[in-house]
Amino acid sequence: NFTISSAYKMICGFHIMEAAPIWKTIWKLSVPERVRCFAWQIAHGRLPTNKMISRWANSAPYCFHCTDTEESILHVLRDCKLAAMVWTHLLPIEARHLFFVGAFKDWVSFNLITTGWKIEQFEWKNVWATTCYFLWQWRNKAVHDDTYQRPFHPASQIMQYVQEYHVCATSGVQTEASQRVAVQVRWMRPQQGYLSLNTDGAVKNGSQQAGCGGVIRNGSGNWVCGFAKALGPCSAFVAELWGILEGITIAKDRNIMRIEVQVDSKAVLQYLTSPKNGSIRGRRLVRKIRELIEQGIEVQFKHVYREANRVADWLANLGCNLANGSTLFEFPPREVQSLVDDD
Repeated sequence: NFTISSAYKMICGFHIMEAAPIWKTIWKLSVPERVRCFAWQIAHGRLPTNKMISRWANSAPYCFHCTDTEESILHVLRDCKLAAMVWTHLLPIEARHLFFVGAFKDWVSFNLITTGWKIEQFEWKNVWATTCYFLWQWRNKAVHDDTYQRPFHPASQIMQYVQEYHVCATSGVQTEASQRVAVQVRWMRPQQGYLSLNTDGAVKNGSQQAGCGGVIRNGSGNWVCGFAKALGPCSAFVAELWGILEGITIAKDRNIMRIEVQVDSKAVLQYLTSPKNGSIRGRRLVRKIRELIEQGIEVQFKHVYREANRVADWLANLGCNLANGSTLFEFPPREVQSLVDDD
């Protein structure tokens, strides 16, 4: 049936888009929503590169890094030396001769539809879309922030992001409607005979410096020991694991052999019981945590709301601001005393 809507779609070519498998593939990508939307922008050719901007502005169309090559979308995401270096570390050797050829639309379709490649058990189309997203983000930061430095191990950072999203996406989500119950969110007393260890991890915006922190309290809520540790650049997920490892280590050094670890990240708890899909760095931290537990410490893990973990969150943010190393607190810092009293 002819309608104004159908005529508009035909004029704009939307009827062709709906029939093309590439668009359905994009919306079925196993990636965060922001990456999925970015893949949609790529397929539409809607990234504001220097070449595109130069069409209506009095500006140079060249790549900021290569200086003598026009910055098209294909150049930013594939042909630029900075991008090619990342792809070389990610691609299987036998796939490289196919990847670095072809026009823009053919290249996009090829990477979204190809089913034969997998990187660490993850489908190539998901890795490709995530990598394109990061390449564009890094390009923008380098252009607009003179102090920005690209990651030293970009491929590893990308794969860690893919892996962490996979852990979160497959951790299980309850979709059944449930009745809302009002509860008082505060620090939770550990079970009888245990001390509580609240831990957290944080990453400072801009500098990407990470830190972790935690506090050990007895059953009455009295402060036993607190800590803050600088970690350098890493993800918030890894920082959370560092906080657990550091906290259990301190407990062991103080002969605290029964500890209830309270964290506000369900993804971290899921990862502790099933680390096989995580990053290499994450698996190493989990292995160290298990080695500590095998030395005779009784550890119970428990999820708490973020509002009940405010003291650990404050200490983790303090860790982000430390130059290096860690700091122990035998007494609560003055700035966090009010949070301790609230609990």
